[in-house]
Amino acid sequence: MRGDSHPYASQPSTVEFGETIVMTEAISIIEVYAVQGSSESLEGPLSSLVDTLRKNPGCVSYSAVRSHSQPNLWIVTGLWESGPTMEEHFSHPALCDVMKLLSWDAVSKIAASGFLKSEG
Repeated sequence: MRGDSHPYASQPSTVEFGETIVMTEAISIIEVYAVQGSSESLEGPLSSLVDTLRKNPGCVSYSAVRSHSQPNLWIVTGLWESGPTMEEHFSHPALCDVMKLLSWDAVSKIAASGFLKSEG
């Protein structure tokens, strides 16, 4: 996947871990929209997903945060050393579990995207 109009597409991100700065070449984003009043019930399953996916080779960081401005929105973000490591993680069985969330009464929509560093 490539999102040339997204700001992440123009340059890699830098992530600071203490005194270490890591360059990322790819970013994956999953947006999980909860049904009104059901957002808190997603915290456990999304935390479990993040714990599993951050163990993938090439993963710099994986996190799930609840939006302050849209409390029914969870944003799950993965930062990757390279495009190929991000793409490999798309076949991880745990990502199939994300789609299973749609069968819950708590989830109304899921959107996913990935962004690679531009070559220019």
